[in-house]
Amino acid sequence: MSPLSSSAGRLKFSTILFLILVVGAVYAGFQILPAWLDYYNFKEAMTQRVQIAQMASDRDIRKGLIHKAEEMGLPLTEEDILVERTAGEVTVSTSWTVEILVWGFYSQELTFSPVVVQRLR
Repeated sequence: MSPLSSSAGRLKFSTILFLILVVGAVYAGFQILPAWLDYYNFKEAMTQRVQIAQMASDRDIRKGLIHKAEEMGLPLTEEDILVERTAGEVTVSTSWTVEILVWGFYSQELTFSPVVVQRLR
């Protein structure tokens, strides 16, 4: 006799409940995953832009990042991207919030705040 079924061959209630929870968790993960991928992709774009910071102005860095944000559909404006230069480094930071709707009724807000620091040579 299998631990998943009763002697009559029916699935146990706990097994069905477990499968429903697993499927629900996978579905919710697929709803949230695109927002996290956008975060990692935009942070990578920030890293690429800040690596050329010695040759580019703050405005050029901002414009390049805004262009990337528009391509990705991120809710950012030039004012949202902060470029700070100190004696030996450049820091680029920003923040945005995305609302994720899971199951059509549960809403979750995720806030992403990537920061990239590059030492100048």
